[in-house]
Amino acid sequence: MKISSLTLRDLEYLVAVANHRHFGRAAESCHVSQPALSAQIRKVEDFLGLQLFERSNRNVVITSAGDLIARQARVVLEEAEKIAALVQAEKEPLSGSLRLGAIATLGPYLMPHLLGAIRKRFPKLELLIKEGLTDPLVGDLRTGALDAILAAPTFKRDGLRLTPLFHEPFLLAAPKGHVLESKEPLRTKDLDSRYMVLLEDGHCLRNQNIQLCPSNHR
Repeated sequence: MKISSLTLRDLEYLVAVANHRHFGRAAESCHVSQPALSAQIRKVEDFLGLQLFERSNRNVVITSAGDLIARQARVVLEEAEKIAALVQAEKEPLSGSLRLGAIATLGPYLMPHLLGAIRKRFPKLELLIKEGLTDPLVGDLRTGALDAILAAPTFKRDGLRLTPLFHEPFLLAAPKGHVLESKEPLRTKDLDSRYMVLLEDGHCLRNQNIQLCPSNHR
């Protein structure tokens, strides 16, 4: 098998279908017609001798082999994109597009302080910002939809590079006269998540708060 017979464009089509699980949306994201994309995916399947996607009238299901190949295809595409990034970096550092994700409990408070300084220092940088929950943002980072994210390190770090930016203390807010107001020193054993005001499921700050409470580990 001469793997050089597959082009980067073939891999882009494959990854697009794997990401969207829909040939129409995948074709739109690749700026080609659906028949052209479908034919190219079929060519890749014939070349590999494997079925990558199970097709039906309603949806597209990726096979186990297709999932493995799509993961590797993302790695290949990411590495290939670094060639253009290296060339651009040599010409002018931090120009072009940067796709940045930020968790909802951080983005609205941090970004207003950063945007002006970034625009002034790097005027040719196109900063694309996406706000969301930790797990979806990490998923986008792993698939290459995002270049970097700002998040608390509460997720699996395999294959990712983490750079600490700052540390924030946990502070307790309680009504005046609350029994914990006069508790000094305040220890984690004094906390009970049943009496906390928490963010909805999906926010890493919620999970961090709950993990502080020994009552949840009994």
